[in-house]
Formats: sequence, structure tokens, C-alpha cells
Amino acid sequence: NNKLYIAFKANDSSNTLYVTSSSDGVNWTTPAKGYPGITFQGSPTMTVFNNKLYIAFKANDSSNTLYVTSSSDGVNWTTPAKGYPGITFQGSPTMTVFNNKLYIAFKANDSSNTLYVTSSSDGVNWTTPAKGYPGIVLGFLKTYGLNN
Repeated sequence: NNKLYIAFKANDSSNTLYVTSSSDGVNWTTPAKGYPGITFQGSPTMTVFNNKLYIAFKANDSSNTLYVTSSSDGVNWTTPAKGYPGITFQGSPTMTVFNNKLYIAFKANDSSNTLYVTSSSDGVNWTTPAKGYPGIVLGFLKTYGLNN
């Protein structure tokens, strides 16, 4: 819809998800809460897929579960759904779209710090996470790039 969106975590103990948008990159809407009750750790990641905004984030509890929510207007969000069952991770995920699929990369929730990638063709059903290139051990993961 010709807008730039930013998703971020509240700068307080609520850990609430907020989303703001701009049509010119200078003037921004008043930040609105994402789906009621969404709280998370780390930084959210956001991309556009099939004409919807998608946000992936880590649960704000000891489960370290991957959750995904989507919106067609940037204001009303779906109930956050777990990514592939059993996905837990450290840090913040990163997300992009490639070849008509949504991809999320994340760091293993163990001492291996292994890179894992999962994908979805519908934003709901996710593939079994696959290890990235053998031997990749992550410090921090935040950027995913696409060059068409």
C-alpha cells in the first residue's frame, strides 16, 4: 500500500510490539500496538509476503519459541502462531522473501550457535528447520539480504 513500516519493542518493561508507518519516510503515524498481548524478547523482524506484512519474534518467556503474525493493513494483526513446532532459538530471528517463499533464519537455542533456516509458502506452515552451511557458528544474526 505504498507505505514504509517499522516494528519495534516498547522501551519499557512491557516488551509490547508497536508498529508505525510512513508514506514519505519523514512523517510517521502514532505507533500502534500490534496484536493485543504480544510481548517478546529481542528485536522483531518484518517483511512483506503475498500482500501482507509478516512479523516474526521470540516469545517473552523461557520457551524461546518462534511466533509469526501477519496483517493486511499494518493495524489489525492475526493471533500469533508458533512457527515450526519445537523451534526455539537465541537472539532475534531475521526474515525475507525469496522465490515465492517466506524464509526465517535463527540461531540454535544451545551452545552450538548453529544457523538454521525454515521456509513457508503460505506464512502458516513451516518446513523442518535446516542447518545453514556446515560449520557456520553465529554470534549475532540480524540481516537477511535479497538481490533480484
